[in-house]
Amino acid sequence: MAEADNSNTLSDCAICLEILKVPRRLPCSHIFCEVCISEYIVSTVDDPEQKTFNCPVCRMCIQTKNSTKNKSYWVYDLPECLAGSNTKCTIKTQDCHACKRFGSNIEAIVWCCECLEALCQNCSSAHSRLKQSLTHKTVAIEEQNYASLNLLQGTDEYCSIHETKRLEVYCFDHSKPCSVLCLNLDHRKCEDVQNFDDIDDLEPENLEKLESELLNLSNQLKKIADYKRESRQKLLPSFKAIQEEADLVLTSAKKKIDDLHQEFIKNSKLMQRVDLKSYGSSPDPEKSPFLVLDFSLIV
Repeated sequence: MAEADNSNTLSDCAICLEILKVPRRLPCSHIFCEVCISEYIVSTVDDPEQKTFNCPVCRMCIQTKNSTKNKSYWVYDLPECLAGSNTKCTIKTQDCHACKRFGSNIEAIVWCCECLEALCQNCSSAHSRLKQSLTHKTVAIEEQNYASLNLLQGTDEYCSIHETKRLEVYCFDHSKPCSVLCLNLDHRKCEDVQNFDDIDDLEPENLEKLESELLNLSNQLKKIADYKRESRQKLLPSFKAIQEEADLVLTSAKKKIDDLHQEFIKNSKLMQRVDLKSYGSSPDPEKSPFLVLDFSLIV
């Protein structure tokens, strides 16, 4: 593995020592080709549970933003450098990201390597006092010779998952904005995805057409709901009639069984009254005058 010396500029990749192609920057400020650092991560991270990797140059431990993703995607969470015409980049004025969220454009003086945000004097002071960011590494903006870093990212304009990617499209299937990377990874099967520019360029007549279509859809849904309600009301009398008929059959069957039971008891008592002595000690069953019951009548 090649190591970069202090003379390397933005045009030098510390791994391949060639001109940078799609530069990606680590929190330690070392920059590599996207392909180079991605291959490095994939080849060095062997444990599926591992959530960190070391910088190829300074060996700084780099914490991944989203370790649940496939490690081949980790590179997309690293800030992307926009290649300029000059090999040695010159810094340009950066706005404080924290102030920008509240509509103020105040020049930033430091860059937090862990929050990946530029901070002004006041925000930097507060940032260094907070317990959550007390140990964060910050670098003075003027010391950054990487003007092509995408520092001017607006919180409301960038993807919450891939923080270096702008929100460019809107997925109507999921009702959420997303970056091009999100589109390629998670929304490939979505049918209704539109570019922000296309949405903004909707003409009034198109809006009226959309409103009309939504109204028609609402009416169709109402008709379906009414049909289901009417069908249920029509079925209720049928269910009631079937239940009443079943109750009648059951009552009739119970009455018939009760009648047969009573007749059996009556005949049994009659047989017990027969004087067995007149037939001897061992009467012939065939000559017995006992009443024979026809159980075939019992259905």
